[in-house]
Amino acid sequence: MTHGIIRNTLLQLNKVMRNKKLVQKRLRTLQGQLKTLDMQIHRGGSREGINEAQRTITETVQDIVDIIEREA
Repeated sequence: MTHGIIRNTLLQLNKVMRNKKLVQKRLRTLQGQLKTLDMQIHRGGSREGINEAQRTITETVQDIVDIIEREA
């Protein structure tokens, strides 16, 4: 019984750590995407470029939300 509890706890911990790494990776991606959007806006980017930057940001944020909701 105790062995099963310990095993389940370790599996949950591994899942949490894996999700933490995924979120950290997505946050780094989001930082780059925000810089891209900033450059598009302030350095004369096209409307299409700005829209594409916004779209990728929205997708990344949704990825983060999905990862966190899976955790719950």
